[in-house]
Amino acid sequence: MVALGVKMNVLMVSVFCGLVGMSMAITAPRVQVYSREPPKVGKENSLVCYLNDFQPPEVSVDLLENGVVIPGAVQSDLMFEHKWQYHLTKRVVFTPREGVRYACRVTHMGRTTNHAWDVDE
Repeated sequence: MVALGVKMNVLMVSVFCGLVGMSMAITAPRVQVYSREPPKVGKENSLVCYLNDFQPPEVSVDLLENGVVIPGAVQSDLMFEHKWQYHLTKRVVFTPREGVRYACRVTHMGRTTNHAWDVDE
């Protein structure tokens, strides 16, 4: 009799988790890459990568210079909005240089995307 009760509890928990999981859709982050100040070659600035409206919250973000991670970046806490959509910001102080490519690399649910920033924008 106890074994039947345990099996029913396991079944109920499994059904509940399945229903909750179905209500949380996977949504890729919207990504914006920009500088804090208007960009100017040779002038110190901050490169910012803002992600929002994503689910689930497992995400990694890197700021890149010619494909190499820029050290010293700071990431905000992961925050959520209505409907459990998440957002966060990562930024780093840098000095834009001509001929150098800057980007934000985002990995979410095993999919990696690169989002370029251009000093001329």
